[in-house]
Amino acid sequence: MLRLILFYLPMGASALLASLTHVIISGVLARSPHPDLTISGYALALSLSFILEQAIAPLRQTSAKYVKDQHSFREMVRMIVTIVGIIALFNALIAWTPLGRLLFHYVFGAQDSLLDATVNAYQILMFVNVFSAARSLYQGIIIQHLLTKWMTIGILIRLFVMGLMSWAMVSWNLTNDSRYGALLFLAGMAIESAVACFEGHSLARRLPDKLPSHPIVLIIRSAVYPWIDYLNGLAMYHGVNKTIAYSKFGNVILSVTILFLLVDYNPGLNGLIAGITSSVVIMFELSLSVYLFRKAVQRKTPTIEAAL
Repeated sequence: MLRLILFYLPMGASALLASLTHVIISGVLARSPHPDLTISGYALALSLSFILEQAIAPLRQTSAKYVKDQHSFREMVRMIVTIVGIIALFNALIAWTPLGRLLFHYVFGAQDSLLDATVNAYQILMFVNVFSAARSLYQGIIIQHLLTKWMTIGILIRLFVMGLMSWAMVSWNLTNDSRYGALLFLAGMAIESAVACFEGHSLARRLPDKLPSHPIVLIIRSAVYPWIDYLNGLAMYHGVNKTIAYSKFGNVILSVTILFLLVDYNPGLNGLIAGITSSVVIMFELSLSVYLFRKAVQRKTPTIEAAL
């Protein structure tokens, strides 16, 4: 039981602490002379980045399950390079061609006044997926070796660096452009990725050359995750970021509760415990996110309710 707690708690703490990223960025952009423009432009660009992140996020579970030796590690790297290459091509088209303005205007509903701020922010956020993919690869290896404390270490260093950068930006009045928010987010992702690569690469080097073969497959994440990220983007767009932190906190509390109950009353489920917990918790987080978002926007501006 203690080993399970020590394995899970760092991951739960990391998920909870990660929500502070958006609080830091919003705190900087809110000091802009036109906070509605800078925050909205950044939030819309981040929403698209979050959607593309759904192709990256399952790589962590895939790495944790299938990277057992140097051979499977190299196969995993090749698959990641392919996925990131496709996403990078799409990102380049969005960031540097008229396609981006058309997408944000007609699909995301951005007003003409928001298009410049949104596209400018995306020209920086387009690199987030590269660091996220590297982080997923090595965090999977870290999870496989039960060294999840490194995930907490990574997010703490990320928040510390972002805190210093935000203080410098506010001190130097670097708040009047959505690109500053994008730069903060990119820097935070790069820092967390660097920590994961530092420890994960050390572990990967100690893997055996080749074990009995097993296929590398891409695990498709539940369709629920994009909707949670979409709601998080809406929360930032409407300035109700606290709902993100509250939903993540609820996620952690319920996860710990279910894990304790299943391990205590039905330990024979073994590996199914994580799957059951994940499925129940993600549905709960989506429901809680919808509820909190609706309540928050109703209190702020009644007419925003139509956004859902």
